[in-house]
Amino acid sequence: MQQTAYPPPRVKGAPVLHEDLLSRSSQPRTTGAFSLVELLVALVVLAVLVTLALPLLSHFMARRNALACLSNARSAALMLTHYTQDHDDSYPFAGYAPRSVAFDDRWEFTIGGEHGLRAGRWSLLFPDEWSGTAWPPSLQCPKQPAFDPALFEGFEFTDGSYPLPLMSMSSAMWLAPEALSDAATTDGLAKVARSDAGRVRPARVSDVVFPAAKCLVFEYVAFCPSDPGAREWIESLGQTPFFQSSIILCDGSGARRRRVDGLRAAFGWPFDHTLHGVRGRDIP
Repeated sequence: MQQTAYPPPRVKGAPVLHEDLLSRSSQPRTTGAFSLVELLVALVVLAVLVTLALPLLSHFMARRNALACLSNARSAALMLTHYTQDHDDSYPFAGYAPRSVAFDDRWEFTIGGEHGLRAGRWSLLFPDEWSGTAWPPSLQCPKQPAFDPALFEGFEFTDGSYPLPLMSMSSAMWLAPEALSDAATTDGLAKVARSDAGRVRPARVSDVVFPAAKCLVFEYVAFCPSDPGAREWIESLGQTPFFQSSIILCDGSGARRRRVDGLRAAFGWPFDHTLHGVRGRDIP
């Protein structure tokens, strides 16, 4: 039987022979590192996964914002409901004659009369809820731009800055039903604006037909849609009728609906001016 010949042990301090170097270099090395091909394959797989995940992430974020917006709108509607408990069963009403309310000692909003409480002006009746110079973010759409006094030049939503919550209370809450009926058959809002003080009146909870189909609070501008077309509607018309916004009914129920899905209004957009006042229906 032939025995394997092993190299003699190397004496400590002895020079390394050429044969020893050759025998060591011929042995396979296992370092655990990835090859270039393996790295490229891993990067390609990662890129494919990211491409597939981005639409899902975008949808998830839009859904989360929409749910937060609906929750905040419900909180605003709850404030209006609590208001009725302390004001003889009446919803917020700014009065029969126009008057000015100072905001941050620099601007004034006109409320009451034909101006009513449009475009979030109802919040001026809750001065204790103000935080600094703006309405608390927890009671407005989470995507509504933060108020910037340097950009605020008017009293509507301009230049991406508006101090009031763009959760609007339906105008049917302060317009008399006969005013809405006349406006529907004549020249709309101009008719109401020229009308006398009797055209406006407070609405009572007892006027609502339950289970309610009447909108109490709606998102004035739909900020939550991720569709680029929504931004075009906001910038050009200030409205987004083809995109969902938060709608809260007088009974506290809520949903995300498009304005064009609402029933015919007296004038303007559905959910804002119900033909038969607070007793009317806004949803099918």
